[in-house]
Amino acid sequence: MRLHIVLATTDTHIAAPLIDSMFEYLPNWNLSFHVLLIGQKYYSPPLPHHPIQIFHSTSDNLSIHTSRNLCQNHLRQTLMERGGVGLVLDDDLQWFLSEERFNQMVHELVENRCDMAFSALAGDPPIPKEYTRASALLDVLVNYSRNCATPVYPELDQFLEQFTFLENSTDIAEWEHHDFYAFKKDGFLPVHLETEHWNWLKFIEALWIGKKTTRPVKLPDRILPATGRERGGATLIFNPLVLQIKNTALHWNGWVSRRSDMLMAIAAYKQGYCLHQTPAMLMHNRVFTFDTQGTKKSVGDILGYALVENYSREKPDFQVFANMVSHRIQRTHEILMETNRMFSILPHITNLSENCVTLIHQMVEENHTLIEQIRNIDIEAIRPAYEQWLQTVFLSATHSLTTPTTSNCLQATDTHPFNTPFLIS
Repeated sequence: MRLHIVLATTDTHIAAPLIDSMFEYLPNWNLSFHVLLIGQKYYSPPLPHHPIQIFHSTSDNLSIHTSRNLCQNHLRQTLMERGGVGLVLDDDLQWFLSEERFNQMVHELVENRCDMAFSALAGDPPIPKEYTRASALLDVLVNYSRNCATPVYPELDQFLEQFTFLENSTDIAEWEHHDFYAFKKDGFLPVHLETEHWNWLKFIEALWIGKKTTRPVKLPDRILPATGRERGGATLIFNPLVLQIKNTALHWNGWVSRRSDMLMAIAAYKQGYCLHQTPAMLMHNRVFTFDTQGTKKSVGDILGYALVENYSREKPDFQVFANMVSHRIQRTHEILMETNRMFSILPHITNLSENCVTLIHQMVEENHTLIEQIRNIDIEAIRPAYEQWLQTVFLSATHSLTTPTTSNCLQATDTHPFNTPFLIS
């Protein structure tokens, strides 16, 4: 049973927990790891405990879509030559699903003639860190205020008065982890927390990196059809032909749009490939890397969000894209301003360590920088870059449509043209 895993990383030590965990949980699978090393041209030992193949290395810090295209090309060639199942992964993950359950999932996907499947990620939310803070801070402030017998700080009461709250909930199915959807002044749903012995340093450090704090990510509990709007941090490949579809991005004024994985998946869906989403197999453990801090990821996500919303429609249109960018900028501006207001309240309601104060100051400054950057986005000036992106998407689709699609889906009873060592009996 062959499973070919491809990933990009700046350091194989970051990927070591992923590699070790997969060998631990999948002992009966023939695992091969293929690594794209970015940010350093040559790699010096030690390597992880288990064997890996560095199929390409570069000193450049490649964009996400460029890295994914290199990984896709290598994986497609590997699957065509050697057969098996493919898996495209982010590097900051850790496997936790039992081999028995994974075998069942693969068998079900094959029976469903699946070409490509997106696995949800447990753990840290796979979104820009700026969208993980506002709801979490409000959760803590609401619970802190309600748990105190005496008034805490007048400014806190004044801040909370601008919100209407639903009853505290302990049901994860009712929560949203993304501030774009969760943080709202009318009908905010707080998470119930015990704040009496709150670990402020752990909380602030997690906000700084963008890790999970008060709101776990909602996860599917069964295999479902997918539409291409799912994230691709853990993507199973059963039909290597789907990997011919390129990840694309919009380049404008030094910014590069993100969510290229979703654009690739939407293109696959439009071309008739059979897509599914699965329960989580891996835990996302966000770590500090070269692109963790700074504002490029957030601006790129705004552009990527608008591209996805636009491309999901039957006919992409620049005005739809422009409206989506404008709406995202407005909401992001509101979220950042309110986040900074909450940060300013924290030192008045509890004694924070020097480390906490320093991290808060850095997050506030970074938010101010991002606010200025999104204010200065001239949406109409993006039109030429948008048209160029659309042309790239069209050319990629034209190329990939010259090959068969769903007729190449795997079936549990078929003889697969690329070998069948992975099929579960």
